[in-house]
Amino acid sequence: MKQVPELPAYLDESYSDVNLWRVWCEYCHAWHTHGAGGKGDDAMTFLGNRVAHCWSASKSPYSETGYDLVYGGRWADMPKEVKRWGPNGKPFRKRRGA
Repeated sequence: MKQVPELPAYLDESYSDVNLWRVWCEYCHAWHTHGAGGKGDDAMTFLGNRVAHCWSASKSPYSETGYDLVYGGRWADMPKEVKRWGPNGKPFRKRRGA
């Protein structure tokens, strides 16, 4: 059985009626979102295994196992460059021939 990877999830409480978990996908080089319940729910109970939201699911390394969401912090505390470009805060550029 393949091991399920753990990815840090950041709690986004900016919506009026729902909370979201935001997870950086190294495969897609994009943020994926997962539900974290309504405003009256304990968002921590929505951590755990999730199905990957990868654009090309058949080629994603997460397609078989999904991934486990683990608390990484609050989305509101993330620098704006990280929110836009991902953990390194810079645009992703694919190498030629890759």
